[in-house]
Amino acid sequence: MASAPVTIVIAGAFGKSTAKYGQRGIQYTFMESGAANQNLYLQAEAIGLRVGTVGAFDENAVSSAIKMPAGITPLLLVPVGK
Repeated sequence: MASAPVTIVIAGAFGKSTAKYGQRGIQYTFMESGAANQNLYLQAEAIGLRVGTVGAFDENAVSSAIKMPAGITPLLLVPVGK
């Protein structure tokens, strides 16, 4: 992961989702992040790149490092490279 040229952060806005869908919005946010992750895998494979998924990380450290706006939660880290 440390040597990947890019790491994509898949994040969710639980507040927006729950405002529209109630508590079910939490589930929808996780479902959408999984779908986005799958699409990254499919596209990476199609163009000959390697990809992985990391779900165990310090949310606060990631949010701070990339200056994530308030109300947005990092859900998955997806390193991509050759």
